[in-house]
Amino acid sequence: MLHDPKNDYDDLGKGLLKAADYMAEHGHCKGFLQDKKGAVCLMGAVIYSYGSLDYMSYLNALTEHTGKYINTLVLWNNAPETTGEDVIKLFREAAEDHKLVKVK
Repeated sequence: MLHDPKNDYDDLGKGLLKAADYMAEHGHCKGFLQDKKGAVCLMGAVIYSYGSLDYMSYLNALTEHTGKYINTLVLWNNAPETTGEDVIKLFREAAEDHKLVKVK
């Protein structure tokens, strides 16, 4: 049986990775949860992809990881210089806080 690295994360970590994958697949937008083409913003990625926990748990995990309030993260998402790759990277980095086994 092949090892699935997503099983190395708790439910929050899995949800954050799912949000990253969702945005990678559907694209990144600003100012809307989801645009007409299906692209999503930071909050949209969480809302449209959250797993077994409520979506606020995932947003709280992002705020804990960054030390920023969610409205600050929304403003960051909407800033002209922020790319989809930046947001995807944030999701993946925050997921690392929720690895079941941390290797030093």
